Amino acid sequence: MKRYALRCVQLLTSEPRGVILYAGTPTGRDFLLLELSNGHVRYVYDVGGGRRTLTVDLGYSVSDSRWHQVVISRSRLAQVFLRLLLLLYLH
Repeated sequence: MKRYALRCVQLLTSEPRGVILYAGTPTGRDFLLLELSNGHVRYVYDVGGGRRTLTVDLGYSVSDSRWHQVVISRSRLAQVFLRLLLLLYLH
C-alpha cells in the first residue's frame, strides 16, 4: 500500500519574502518549510535523507495580492516525489 503526505495552503500576499508554513522536530533534524523567496514559492525539507530545496519559478511573482493555492504531495515509498502546483484563483 502506498502512503502519501499532502499539504494544501492558500495564500494572498504582497510581501516578497516570508515563512508560510514550518513544521519540525524539537531537534531540528526533520523539518519542512514552505516560504516565499523573492516572490517565488520555495519548499525546503529534510526527512532523514538530507536537506532538499525545491523552488517554483513561474516567471512571475506570487506576491501580487491575488489568491494562489500551493499543493505539496510526497510519496513515502522509494524516492521522494514532490509536486508543487500554483493555481491562480480568479475572485
